[in-house]
Amino acid sequence: MKLSFLIYGDCTLSADYIKIAITFTVANEIRFLKENIEIHKKNGVSKFFVFLDNCSDPTRTVLSGVDGVVLIEKPSDEEYERIGLKKKLTCGMWYNKYPDKSYKDCYDIRKTRNMEIALELSAKEGVSWLFTIDPDEIIYPVDSDNKPVK
Repeated sequence: MKLSFLIYGDCTLSADYIKIAITFTVANEIRFLKENIEIHKKNGVSKFFVFLDNCSDPTRTVLSGVDGVVLIEKPSDEEYERIGLKKKLTCGMWYNKYPDKSYKDCYDIRKTRNMEIALELSAKEGVSWLFTIDPDEIIYPVDSDNKPVK
């Protein structure tokens, strides 16, 4: 059976032909994250960029060495500044929503900048599609009739 992912109702992505990755920005969410990664691996996702945003739970220990998982400590101020300057237009919605905040104050801005860092890493690894989701969200596969695969 070929698995596809339904995107916006009219585009399918086949895991047989493309490399799919997911990025997460997490703070103490291992209770969801390990199962989330296992589910997505079964559904054809091969790479996971996990940004640790002030994590104090055992995320590092639990996910260290898991195939396909790249753990990234909270990027440095310099890295966030580099991405922020380079991608300010891409990240514009968060700057408009929180005009008086910086990445230091705003999780949404950090999450967006982390996605931009993951996008750069993905390009180096030949990833075709990069999704940014939360640990309690699942991207599920569908069959050729757009019905969820069980």
